[in-house]
Amino acid sequence: MSNVQLPQHDNTTPERQNNLLKNQKKYRYKYDYESLSGVAMADGIPWGEYPHLLWIKKVGITVFRIFRNVGIYQFLVRSAFLFSKRGMNRHFKKMSDYIRYFQTLGIPKIAFSYQDDFVFSRMRVAGQNPMMISAVKAIDKTFPVDDSIFQSVEGFAHDSLAQAIKEQRLYFVDYQALEQIENGKYDSISQYSYAPKALFCIPVNQTCFKTSLRPIAIQCEQIASDETPIYTPNDGVAWNMAKTIIQIADFNYHELISHLAATHLLIEPFVIATQRQLADNHPLKILLKPHFEGTLFINWAAQLALVNKGGKVDALFSGTIESSRQLIANRLGLSFNEELFPNKMERQGLNNSNLAYPYRDDAQQIWQAIFQWVSGYLNLYYKNDQDVVDDYELKAWVEELGDLGKVNDFGNDEGRITTLEYLKQAVTMLIFTSSVQHAAVNFTQHDFSGYPPNMPAAGYTPAPKTKNQSVQDWLDILPSVNMSAKQVELVFLLSDVYYTTLGHYPKEYFKDIAVKPLYKEFLETLDGIEKEINERNKEAESAGLMPYDYLLPSRIPQSINI
Repeated sequence: MSNVQLPQHDNTTPERQNNLLKNQKKYRYKYDYESLSGVAMADGIPWGEYPHLLWIKKVGITVFRIFRNVGIYQFLVRSAFLFSKRGMNRHFKKMSDYIRYFQTLGIPKIAFSYQDDFVFSRMRVAGQNPMMISAVKAIDKTFPVDDSIFQSVEGFAHDSLAQAIKEQRLYFVDYQALEQIENGKYDSISQYSYAPKALFCIPVNQTCFKTSLRPIAIQCEQIASDETPIYTPNDGVAWNMAKTIIQIADFNYHELISHLAATHLLIEPFVIATQRQLADNHPLKILLKPHFEGTLFINWAAQLALVNKGGKVDALFSGTIESSRQLIANRLGLSFNEELFPNKMERQGLNNSNLAYPYRDDAQQIWQAIFQWVSGYLNLYYKNDQDVVDDYELKAWVEELGDLGKVNDFGNDEGRITTLEYLKQAVTMLIFTSSVQHAAVNFTQHDFSGYPPNMPAAGYTPAPKTKNQSVQDWLDILPSVNMSAKQVELVFLLSDVYYTTLGHYPKEYFKDIAVKPLYKEFLETLDGIEKEINERNKEAESAGLMPYDYLLPSRIPQSINI
């Protein structure tokens, strides 16, 4: 089946049907994996979905690097008579002790600057989970920050909340979704989950890149009360504890929702449905297949070893494994269309040029590049909306994604795709999510949560109820030696394996000669974006900030394969 054709134009219909029947026997849905019950996943791993030798080699090298670091660390600690069963689970006495674990693994740069308020703010727009921030349209009554609190923060004495809202300078993050997480326990040690919120503002007449966003206030619970203080940068150690609680919430939201649910598990049913309902010579399947490589296998591995009972999520994260799984399942019920990147940015009020926002700026450019590539490619085969409507394989694909794949709000017309424009947007979303979005939430991990004091996977004391806090109180909320080591190892493994590169399809992959000039233009566009991002990063470095280089096209894999 080498002739690329839409089904309504193909005279080899019986051959196409046989091809689909064969794939439908190989690719089946399963909803009752114990670790992710109710989630649409593949029933086993078809032979063609197992990883290539190069991927296995890369993972092996990373695992070796982790084992080497562990071995050297344990040897040194034993030599110092510090490595005992009790000692491994004690709480640290000083922050510098966390550095000791990094013997051969690189120390994340954030370790030397994470306590800086400017760095804390920048992580909202250029960190591990830079999708949480939203513009403030009105002050939330459950987060009663007023002008007296606002003006007490250095740099805002002559500002007002009303003026900041009017000028689109006020932003917030809210982890309300984490309210459904129940506090966990591992090895008889209690872990705590938090659902905090925080307010940030751009100073009036800012002149320095570094001060584009400043933290104003943090509330460690959803509802204000006498036992829920509003913390500001004036509150010393209590402020640092409040920032840590934001970071713990950010870690859990990132790993469970932004990462696992919104990339890995969102794409899984599309992989299955594409194999089952689009023939091998369907132009859409040809385009999408490289962007689905490795996804079924890595997701199968995740449900087997990450979200299983006693697995990494159960051990490290704030909540019980049952409530964490339920949060993942709930997130998969959100609207596909609302999560389209341009729609999400618009809904959260983030298309404001005043906000220095590296994730948005880089992602927008690559989204547009992918959209132009997808548009040119699909225009070769779909000449108008009627061609889309007449494509009965595409119709079956969409129907299966809604019914068996459990993808919510997919399509532009009551669960159908009836326009070429919507098809282009949807396909762009699939490629963007499999490459760009996954890169943004995956390859950032070692640099941010690879240093546990910056982004602990769980808290180990309840949220503070007063502003009278000591350094020891702050240390007590952080993970023990053993838990810290497990976190470092997990995020390093996930962050270190790069396999394939966006836009670099296998040699002579596209047989249709008409695709070649479009493909060449796509590669040239990505090269141009790379140069622009490098220039923006020079500006950041000149201001003493970590460059945001995670969305350099050369660092973005084609698919979710780790």
